[in-house]
Amino acid sequence: MRFYVESKIGPARRAKQLKKTLEAVGYDMKLSQCQRLVAQMMGFRDWGEMYHHIGLSEPSLGDAQVDEHERERRRKQHVGILREEGIEKEDAETAVDIIGPTDYGAPRADDSDEERDFVKEWGLTDSSRR
Repeated sequence: MRFYVESKIGPARRAKQLKKTLEAVGYDMKLSQCQRLVAQMMGFRDWGEMYHHIGLSEPSLGDAQVDEHERERRRKQHVGILREEGIEKEDAETAVDIIGPTDYGAPRADDSDEERDFVKEWGLTDSSRR
């Protein structure tokens, strides 16, 4: 599963938050290591590969937009990636819950397909949504 986004802001924020969260419980983490882990949780090999794919595909549905089975599958994958890095299970689960690697929120009530199509067709950016 690859999770596509339109901007590196969300993944970058999550990488910094992962570093802070894991350091708070005693892990010595480099930011580049956390960036790689976030990219892997999003289904990419590393940060560079994820960065290359930003904006090339339609954004993936966030956790609030998918069913419970898919959310649990994602969470299990995210925790597994941290476990492979040597993070204890409880710490990995807590970190995933805090950073929400694929938790990009619920769709806005005023979102409409017509508006998104217009913005995309004309190459516009709605700055109120960033």
